[in-house]
Amino acid sequence: MTSTASIVDPQSRCCTGSELYRDADGVRWSFMLNLTDISYGTYGNNKFYMGQLIVDHGRFVVFRKWGRVGAKTPQSSVKTYCDAEAAEEAFSKAFRSKSGNEWPLTKVFERKKGKYFLVELDDGEPEPADDAAAEEEEKEKVASKLPQEVQNIVKLICDPDVVTREMASLNVDLKRFPLGK
Repeated sequence: MTSTASIVDPQSRCCTGSELYRDADGVRWSFMLNLTDISYGTYGNNKFYMGQLIVDHGRFVVFRKWGRVGAKTPQSSVKTYCDAEAAEEAFSKAFRSKSGNEWPLTKVFERKKGKYFLVELDDGEPEPADDAAAEEEEKEKVASKLPQEVQNIVKLICDPDVVTREMASLNVDLKRFPLGK
């Protein structure tokens, strides 16, 4: 899981073959932010803010999209730059103004009151195996006090293969609605 999307947003209107900008350190310049505040107004706030720096046939495009989560027609902005430095500055400024953090992220993202927070996205790349973490997780398992029949039912309900099969039988597109990602 990363904080970036791995594909160019189709609403950016960039040409086929365009790709997300990567800096010299290999950082992909793309982010997704969310702001949720249930105390705001009658219905509360549940908003998103997305940004991408796109390389489109030698041009640098800063694409931003924002609105309420689930909105059919979010607002967007597309600005084109001739050089990477100007595009990086515009992109970083948008990220800083919405989240209160600097881009690129050189340290852990810090949530700030009244600002958007970073959403982790599945970038489609497999996560590196962490043998130490898997070993630690294995040590932390505690014997269940539930009756064996209840344990079996819970295992069945929580089995990702069973859930995937059931969702597929209901014609749910699992690429569009991934489970557990």
